[in-house]
Amino acid sequence: MKSCPTQLFRVFRALCLLALLLASAFAEETSIPVTRARLVQGGRVNLGELARRPELATLYATRQRTPPNPSMPPENLPVPAGALRRHHLAASGRHAGRPILSSQVGGTVQLSDLLPSPAPTASFQGLDDDGSASAPDTSGAVGPAHVMTVLNSQIRIQGRDGVPVLTTTLDRFFSVLGDNVFAYDPRCVYDPYGQRWILTAALDPDRTTAGIALAVSLSSDPTGDWYRYSVGLDSRDALFADSPVVGFNVRWIAVQANVFNQASGEFVESQVLAFDKGDAYAGGSGAFARFHLAAADYGGSQIPATTMDPSLEKLYLVKSWNGSYAETAASKPEGLLRLFTLSGAVGSEQLTPGSFINTGQETFDPPFTWADSLVSGADLGIQNGTTHRIQLGDSRIQSVLYRGGTVWCSQTVLLPAAAPTRSGVQWWEAFEDGRLFQRHLVDDATGQWSYAYPSLTVNNHYDALLGYNGFASAIFPSAYYRFYPSDGTYNNPQGERLMHAGEGTYLELYQGQNRWGDWSATCVDPLNDGAFWTLQEYALSPVPTDAGRWGVWWSQVVPPYDLRVDITPSPARVAVGQPFTWALTVSNALLSFAYGVRATVPLPPGFAFQSVETTNGTAFLSNNIVYARWDTVGVARQKCEILGYANGSTTNVVATATVIAFGAEADGRSSSGSVNLVNAQPLLAPELEITPVVSSGTLILSWPVGYLGMQLEARHTLNGGLWSPVNEGARVKGSVRVVELPTGPGERYYRLRWTGN
Repeated sequence: MKSCPTQLFRVFRALCLLALLLASAFAEETSIPVTRARLVQGGRVNLGELARRPELATLYATRQRTPPNPSMPPENLPVPAGALRRHHLAASGRHAGRPILSSQVGGTVQLSDLLPSPAPTASFQGLDDDGSASAPDTSGAVGPAHVMTVLNSQIRIQGRDGVPVLTTTLDRFFSVLGDNVFAYDPRCVYDPYGQRWILTAALDPDRTTAGIALAVSLSSDPTGDWYRYSVGLDSRDALFADSPVVGFNVRWIAVQANVFNQASGEFVESQVLAFDKGDAYAGGSGAFARFHLAAADYGGSQIPATTMDPSLEKLYLVKSWNGSYAETAASKPEGLLRLFTLSGAVGSEQLTPGSFINTGQETFDPPFTWADSLVSGADLGIQNGTTHRIQLGDSRIQSVLYRGGTVWCSQTVLLPAAAPTRSGVQWWEAFEDGRLFQRHLVDDATGQWSYAYPSLTVNNHYDALLGYNGFASAIFPSAYYRFYPSDGTYNNPQGERLMHAGEGTYLELYQGQNRWGDWSATCVDPLNDGAFWTLQEYALSPVPTDAGRWGVWWSQVVPPYDLRVDITPSPARVAVGQPFTWALTVSNALLSFAYGVRATVPLPPGFAFQSVETTNGTAFLSNNIVYARWDTVGVARQKCEILGYANGSTTNVVATATVIAFGAEADGRSSSGSVNLVNAQPLLAPELEITPVVSSGTLILSWPVGYLGMQLEARHTLNGGLWSPVNEGARVKGSVRVVELPTGPGERYYRLRWTGN
């Protein structure tokens, strides 16, 4: 286990990656067919201007907004002999000597047994149901200054405070790609390294223009200009795309889509499109490689990863392969995922099917299994106030992220595997060779609750946030999230947090199903790579004209922190004029990061500032206040040193510090430090001031109060004679010591002499 989240943990992960290179892992060298082509360009268009075009005002109502609802691609797929791992312990690196972690929450586990997940620091509605789409297909992302919600119906851009900036329709956004465009199944991500927004959708399922759309912004401002492209699916114009999903890495924007026959509705193949990211960001010709994954060999829904590594040249994809696979030699079934790898140079890309991740690596007996789908397509989700249940989908992977040398992904699972009556949500972390590191399941074994449509993300401390929907007889369909803080090795679940309660019953029948979902969105805040944002669906109250109304809601979640602050002077006792240092140290008592830490230290009376330095941060003086800033503060102490000297205006110099961070503190405390002056010979001569007292004609002599052990003396001549003590005692008046000077004939000269006492 690491002791320093910022350094040692990353060393562990680096060792894991080295171990992967040295290990002999299984990898199938099957070649997946590829073709290369160029996109149809829609040109550079400003979103704000496009949203205001009057000629598009009637476009919104001209097309049926409900997208196709094809069945899930086959999941009962072959597994090559010897492809499954059977070990239960990790061999090296961060994994060394540790069992695979599997957790289950729900059922007999009470929420009171767990620490609560942090409350949202921001929470606001993204969009609500305008009646034009049966399911929202909830997607969105967050940038440095904007929040973008992208649904089947509409697109909305808001400030990070939730204030709407721009709202348009999905069709209008892609209208430059053709006449009366019908766009559906959108996905949106933000690339924090390229500072671009990426949006994809399927187009025109019943036309010869059926295909996939891709759009990239020209900057981090989504209200500005975008490049838009479209790509067909086949030369005969007989196919349509379902559920395109977008990911990226340093080289490519990858889009995967399940492809169906327009006439029969049968699943034909999975297509993975690898777009040259640099070319797309520059508004280029739209060069891309298209991989054709045969239905019988690979099924569909190979979901590309959002790659949180700005230099990784591989891009990983994950597929739910078989939830209850049993090979001939095995006595018990197990659940399988499979990894795919996009590699090579731009223009010579290769997509390789790779390792399997299986629950047989765990110590559970029997291994955990699930059903991939229901043949009947029945609705399983119970809701309050009606006997109509809600469609919970299937087990296809919902979200994939690569971070820190491992792949993280989430999915819905139908339970029990033999005859499902409910669903749960689970997430995985695994290495690229198929070694499972941890798996977490949210499920209610009693069958009272179902959970579905999860999305997962991971921050730079390897904390995880899982957003999902919950369904039960006591509630209306609602939005939830659960926080999994990293303990330096694993992630441990915290209690479920209600994000937004459902407001009424939901009934939106489409092709015999009460449609919901079909996915959700959760992402890391690009401002600090630490806070989370999640976008989830919930049920709105029905109205007489619409019994199935939904809304989508954003919440920002900041990992909890507990800052510890100390101010230590060195040395602790000084003479006037002696230099000394304030050492301000800040650390986090929790094994996590505090983000955007700001320390404020007003310069106290008695202290003359000279300079300030920090470790791993910045600091400066403004208006007699020292400000120190750190992007992150973990368990390792961060220090700010303020150098100055005692100016004598007080005998006890006391500094205080106020330290705040992004989000709410779990248990903070203030801090102060002090230094006392001693009877040491001053290094600076005191500044003397003589003030006449008008009413009496006497004079008052004053000097800074911090000059201790001083004796006031007088004589009648400047250059000769004895100095005699002035018997009038000094008294303290504010920040000075004062003595009333004796009156009498002739001249007198005065001095302060340090006596050493």
